Amino acid sequence: MALRWLVKDASAGDHLFFHYSGHGSQQQDTDGDEMDGKDETIVPCDYQRSGMLSDDELRSILVAGLPKGVRLTVILDCCHSGTALDLPYKVKVAEGGLVDVKKKLPHQTKAPSLADVVMLSGCKDSQTSADAGVGLAGNTKAAGAMTTAFREVIVKNMDASFHVLLGQMRKFLKAQHFSQVPQLSSEQFLNLDRCFMPEAEPPTVAPAAPSRPPVRKALSIGINYLCLEPGRGQLSGCINDTDTMIGIMKQVFGFADSQVCCLRDDRSQVMPTRANILASLRWLTHGAAPGDELFLHYSGHGGQQPDADGDELGGKDDTLIPCDFQHAGQILDDELYSQVVQPLPQGCRLWVVLDCCHSGTALDLPYKVQLSPDGRSVQCSKSQAKGPANSCLADVIMISGCKDNQTSADVQAGSLGTGVASGAMTTAFRQCISSSVTCHDLLLRMREFLKKSGYSQIPQMSSGK
Repeated sequence: MALRWLVKDASAGDHLFFHYSGHGSQQQDTDGDEMDGKDETIVPCDYQRSGMLSDDELRSILVAGLPKGVRLTVILDCCHSGTALDLPYKVKVAEGGLVDVKKKLPHQTKAPSLADVVMLSGCKDSQTSADAGVGLAGNTKAAGAMTTAFREVIVKNMDASFHVLLGQMRKFLKAQHFSQVPQLSSEQFLNLDRCFMPEAEPPTVAPAAPSRPPVRKALSIGINYLCLEPGRGQLSGCINDTDTMIGIMKQVFGFADSQVCCLRDDRSQVMPTRANILASLRWLTHGAAPGDELFLHYSGHGGQQPDADGDELGGKDDTLIPCDFQHAGQILDDELYSQVVQPLPQGCRLWVVLDCCHSGTALDLPYKVQLSPDGRSVQCSKSQAKGPANSCLADVIMISGCKDNQTSADVQAGSLGTGVASGAMTTAFRQCISSSVTCHDLLLRMREFLKKSGYSQIPQMSSGK
């Protein structure tokens, strides 16, 4: 009854909080939704005659009926509690700060909710959650070890982020010689840099109101290197990729002809020379304001050369190769970052699609996404950002054709259902993109498409935030 009271008549803007400290247990799963064959339970005081409350029941009562805009925070200090609400997203923090977010497959999640539900539990499903005696961290009475750890961290740092709170609680318990490992799971994908307690979130400074309506711009660059001999560096599908990508911009996302700029080396007026590429990048970002949507596509050769400023772990800068590279040189990832990323203000969004070799980190964005082979696990690693701290203010998302140590293939006419030669990555993008697809699903589908088609390259995704 108390659980139903908690969620009754909940509406957008409400913050609900549920804490449980007591026995947790497991029982046989009867509906086949548990990979280990066991439902997690909490154990009421009358369990001997009334039974336990299963994770299925908890999810049905607490989560399933909550509307969008409601925040439910759940803290469970009990044994076997890692997945006690059957939430679809499970967060793991590995050594070195790598974050691994595992998502359940759709058929494993019952009655998805639109609410923001976050659960912090005392231990893994396979572990027990201990009591802490008098004296631990100033306790004057016996208490749960997990509740003590939560109090110890949140009182000292009320605006602790999800990431910091989980890490500090684990550190505290480990230092006190407890083996239990607190777990974090959620109903929606979490921004782990946000405050665990939403009330502690600092006021958001809204971007300055634009003095004009939002602008949309798209730049597509396709280079077949017609200056080179066939078989000695000349490509066949990159100009066609430009036609494909402009078609996607117009048909899927509603860009107008006047909003699109194109460089291609079969037209003397729009040759993709080094100077023209850099000038077009300045056109793309010039005057950008909050609300603007920008799109950059490149299909051509990608290269690498020795890193001159020591900012690359692998010792190499990734490059784009203009049509006049033999005398004008290549375009470094450092230049791309300074020309494309740094000028953009908060509230502006830039999409970048690079169909070229050695392109995995070609914009040097700080966040890199890695998917497990089955697509359930998303690992987000953060590298040191270039330039001043927080120099990437805009929402920048890049999808690239392959890892830094891989090549990105051409597709001949007739392959992969194409009528003309094209880039394999651009073809995969065309097959998988829609106006409603999520970043996760787009990356997963593109990888599946290329793998089934016999290509070894693995598209990458990175972002500025």
